[in-house]
Amino acid sequence: MAIALAEAFFLFFPRPKKITVTKEKIVVTREKVKEKEMAVSREILPKPIAGHIAIIVDDCGYNLQPCEYSQKIKSPVTFSVLPNLQHSTDVAKCIHKNGKEVMLHLPMEPHYNEDKYPENYLIKTSMSKAKIENILTKSLESVPLAAGVNNHMGSKVTEDTRAMTIVFDGLKNRRLFFIDSLVTNNSVCQAIAKSKALPFGKRGIFLDNENNRDYIEHQFELLAREARAKGYVIAIGHDRTLTLQIIQEQIQRLEKEGFKIITVGELIKQR
Repeated sequence: MAIALAEAFFLFFPRPKKITVTKEKIVVTREKVKEKEMAVSREILPKPIAGHIAIIVDDCGYNLQPCEYSQKIKSPVTFSVLPNLQHSTDVAKCIHKNGKEVMLHLPMEPHYNEDKYPENYLIKTSMSKAKIENILTKSLESVPLAAGVNNHMGSKVTEDTRAMTIVFDGLKNRRLFFIDSLVTNNSVCQAIAKSKALPFGKRGIFLDNENNRDYIEHQFELLAREARAKGYVIAIGHDRTLTLQIIQEQIQRLEKEGFKIITVGELIKQR
């Protein structure tokens, strides 16, 4: 009876077929898993940075245009504001409100100048220590929220050790950095800044010495080349509609090519 029942069980419930997994199938499966892992790792790993770029927009304060572009340009461009102009304070405040870095564009005496400026507007080599300190103080007061300073003109002053020492002492006390616009090859700024451990950088490329599209776009090519070679570069342009439009366009291109746009303050911290 028991034998009959067993035979009936196996008749209606046959034994499961033996499954054979070949080595070839295992290898193929492992290769597929490895490919998936590599694809995931490529997505997770950050792309290498082609170079760091800091862009300064000089000569702000004559009008409210920098407020508009500090909102339009999404990347961290720095705006440098001339002191004691009609819109200096308002522009500095709105740029900061738009999340952009503000600098003071400090007017300094050049070797040659045909423009007319108000009395005691430019820092001059002939001035007393007290007068230089006073101009620096009043200039900073009119450009609130400034994180640093760069020179407007100043080929004569930036060659003068005494004048720049006074300026740098004032910046050091306020914990501000200095960017040398590098308007002369005989600048003493870097040596003095180093002796005082003052956060310092210098201009690499002028973007718009000529106010035309072909020239400015060519300067951006030079900027990219220098940033790729050195790892970083500081570029300076001016508060002109064409320059600001091209900055906005070129930043998008540069970021797609792997460059990282950062503020001047951030770049200095990395050096």
